[in-house]
Amino acid sequence: MLRKEIIDSTKKSIEVRAAQYAPLTLWSDIRGPRHFVQFYESDTFLVHSIADYVSSGLKAGETCIVAATDKHLKMLESFLSQDESLDGLRNGELLIKVDAHKALARIMSGNMPNEDRFLDLVEPYLIKASKRGGGIRIFGELVQVLAEQGNSEASLLLEALWNGLRTDYEFALYCAYSTKQFANVPQRNRVQICDEHAVVIPDESYTTLKTGKARLSKIASLQHRIRELEAELAGAAVQP
Repeated sequence: MLRKEIIDSTKKSIEVRAAQYAPLTLWSDIRGPRHFVQFYESDTFLVHSIADYVSSGLKAGETCIVAATDKHLKMLESFLSQDESLDGLRNGELLIKVDAHKALARIMSGNMPNEDRFLDLVEPYLIKASKRGGGIRIFGELVQVLAEQGNSEASLLLEALWNGLRTDYEFALYCAYSTKQFANVPQRNRVQICDEHAVVIPDESYTTLKTGKARLSKIASLQHRIRELEAELAGAAVQP
């Protein structure tokens, strides 16, 4: 009996430590005017996350600005329309929807975003929302569109422009990148883009795992796979 108690106690201790090192990390854990990025595999998962982010903001009286692709804006509207408590909110001034491709057409100068054009587009929304009060939440997909176009340098500059704007205005900024597309971004740019964010949230293959132990197992599995691929590459390099 004592042995079983020791084993149970040890297992509990391991799971507690696992939860500390691999905590449940969801966008809803984020508080205050922070800049965070969510990686995602499926459009449905992403838009569900955006809908939760926006709906909780609207219910709290915050202005929500969503700059997304037309496809994602339509999916978002479908999700939000299912919540009857939002009927009087999502059609008012608290929810501002911006087409990401049209926004990029306004702010780009050649292959790179222009700071003055960026400010001309974004600042009027922030000024109006700041006067209204109640907080500001932004979801921005422009950086993902640029990365998808193979222009990660522009994504990186746009992330920096957003961070520069946060010195004058308080707002929460939620960015998102497709895991598949982000894999094509040069490693140096991937690291720099992540460094522009206060919080980096892995895609749903990780965040949907419910315990710290399961998440640590996922990390270990990925590490082992990386080592296997490295060994395969090293072996291929020495083949005659």
